[in-house]
Order: sequence, then structure tokens, then C-alpha cells
Amino acid sequence: MDTLVSDPNGAYEVEVNLDERSRGFQWFFSFYITFFADTKGAGDAILLLDEPGLHLHARSQTDLLAHFEQDFGNQIIYTTHSPFMVPTHRLDAVRTASMSEATGTTVSNKAEGDARTLYPLQAALALSRIASEPVKPLLKESAPRAEAPSREVSEPVASLP
Repeated sequence: MDTLVSDPNGAYEVEVNLDERSRGFQWFFSFYITFFADTKGAGDAILLLDEPGLHLHARSQTDLLAHFEQDFGNQIIYTTHSPFMVPTHRLDAVRTASMSEATGTTVSNKAEGDARTLYPLQAALALSRIASEPVKPLLKESAPRAEAPSREVSEPVASLP
């Protein structure tokens, strides 16, 4: 049985077989349909996910966060190492998890832990800051230019038989 998917909001209105879409899209489509069907009418469901959207493009991971917030009224708890899955607009919802032999696994609502723990959070904040800064136009005098010598052809180009 073929499953055809289309995106009427996309640049092209074309139906494509689900098997021909990317691994990330297949995961998202499967997750969305399954979770929506399983939680319909169950407003108190809690979803636990490990590295959701791992195969998605960075922008699609950001879209996945929006779907979590807009499409589902359920509590969603997930782990990630991706800065694109950190909701920088809701830092109160972010927790860090650290492991050590002395204390075991520690979950905190403070930005604490080793460099590997903090990297996704730091990268997300840096990306968020960069995205919010206005782009400054280059001045005409300082714009980099690359020029290559051109060569005019005065004789007609021979055609192939």
C-alpha cells in the first residue's frame, strides 16, 4: 500500500510517496500520526521522548518544537543534545542532566554541569542571539569583490556534427 503525502503550503503542490521522503520526515510523519491518534481525548497524557527529531534538519527541529507547543495539549518531556531543540523562549522549561559516580544522575533547573552538558544550551542561546540581531548592510566601498579576467571570442564557435 502506498502512502502519498503532500504539502499544500509548500512551494510545490505535489504528492510524493512516503517511502521517497527523508528519514527525518518519515519519523516526523509517523510520530505525529501515532501520537495524535493515541492521545486524542486524553488531555493528561505524558510523552517521554529520547532525542526527538534526531534525523530532522535544524529548521525542521525548530518546527517540531512549535508542533509540540501548538498541536498537543499534553506534557512532553524529552532529552536532546541538539541546540535546535532547546526552547530559548521558554528557558524555565529547560533542565540539565548530569551524571557522576558520587551523586548518580542529577537533574537541575539551573544551567550547571560539565561542558558536554551545557553545550546544547550555550549553542542555542548563541544561535538565538545571532538570529535576533539585525543584519547590517555592507558599505559599497567595503564590499568584497572578486574579478576574473574575461576573454572575448571573436571567431564563431564550431558546431558539433
